[in-house]
Amino acid sequence: MKNNPFTYGNPITNPARFVGRESEMNQILTRLRNAAFESSSVVGERRIGKSSLLNALEAQNLELGDQRETACVLSLDPQMLSSQATPRRFWDRVLRQLSRTLPDGQLKVAVEELRQAENLDTFDLSDLFDQLDDAGLSVVLLLDEFERVAGNSNFGPDFFYGLRALAIHHRLALITASYAELSTLSHSDDVRASPFFNIFATVHLGSFDPEEADELFERYLADTDVRFQKSERAFLASIAGAHPYYLQIGGGFLFDAYQQGLPDRERLTYTRERFTAEAEDTMEHSWRHSSDEEKISLTVLALLSAPQDRTAGGGFSKGKLTDYYSHAGPTLAQLARRGVVTEQDNGYTLFSAVLAEWIRKELRSAVATPQTYETWLNDPANQGRLAQVKASLAGDVKERVLPKLKESYWELVVGWLTNPATVTAAFELLRSQLG
Repeated sequence: MKNNPFTYGNPITNPARFVGRESEMNQILTRLRNAAFESSSVVGERRIGKSSLLNALEAQNLELGDQRETACVLSLDPQMLSSQATPRRFWDRVLRQLSRTLPDGQLKVAVEELRQAENLDTFDLSDLFDQLDDAGLSVVLLLDEFERVAGNSNFGPDFFYGLRALAIHHRLALITASYAELSTLSHSDDVRASPFFNIFATVHLGSFDPEEADELFERYLADTDVRFQKSERAFLASIAGAHPYYLQIGGGFLFDAYQQGLPDRERLTYTRERFTAEAEDTMEHSWRHSSDEEKISLTVLALLSAPQDRTAGGGFSKGKLTDYYSHAGPTLAQLARRGVVTEQDNGYTLFSAVLAEWIRKELRSAVATPQTYETWLNDPANQGRLAQVKASLAGDVKERVLPKLKESYWELVVGWLTNPATVTAAFELLRSQLG
């Protein structure tokens, strides 16, 4: 019996197992190979493959410039830094890794002397990078989970000003990975105002292209006797989209089903059940980290894609979606970039039918008691919000919609229903799906 080739949970470390991402990789490499030796910020959802991309960069023999100089690639995972970590601890870790990459000689001695110095400031680091520049050495610093640094109050404006100065004046390039744009992760306005963030080009990491998803199956199954049928790949696309993490989960369980010798239909049932149990935690994380506007757009898509309303092809035009939520348009591009929504020729859809089911279930789970609901209704602030709902629908909203929703979504839904342009369509959608 062959080992299951699909893995999820840990980043990809073997370059032979790294699939796709050619466009994103080229963006980063192009900036490294230009005269300015520029930095990049990789931004993407949890489990989208940011760490795997940095691992693939680290594994490359980066050749830069006309002289094809080889870069010294250092990898630092700020997850290993505690919340009490300081810039000195950060630089000690960087210098330790740099020392390990250098052959014995004056440069290695200089790095070790700096590590042992009682005090360490940007001028000391600049002097060291002068020596590296003179020796023709470029340094690429890979910083995964950079939000652990940007959001750490011990790393103040001086740290970021200094890091920017080193990147601008020396052959130092930074490749960061984070779940959101760097400037939004900063722990203070002073850090947010720092010009540090201006040195980066943002590389958004979303779902695979369909061709990359096919490549993943072809490559991973090549050394096995299992081949997924066309209908099974379509099934995996319906529950996993082209999201690399979810494809690994779905592919892994389908491979297990083959190894167990299950018949066709049972293979799909087995895969979906186990996929749902494994994937829901990450789907919930994505939902929790969505803005209210994004949650409403996701809710509209989830309700519209309920089985009884499913349209041919499954896509919904931007015009149709804005009939239910007037602010859907601005959020769709962001959701598509995150990989949560798929943009197709015939419109937009959630990337996964399992996510649609999860959202519908989430809205109705743990509905509050009548007493709790009555208390909420009597709150003057909530009465004020409800007063903005179209008068002819306000009673039905209070009696036929809100009581069937989880308490934590009452305010969100009322805010959605205060828009007179879309309240009727939104109310009918909610009422029809809530039963």
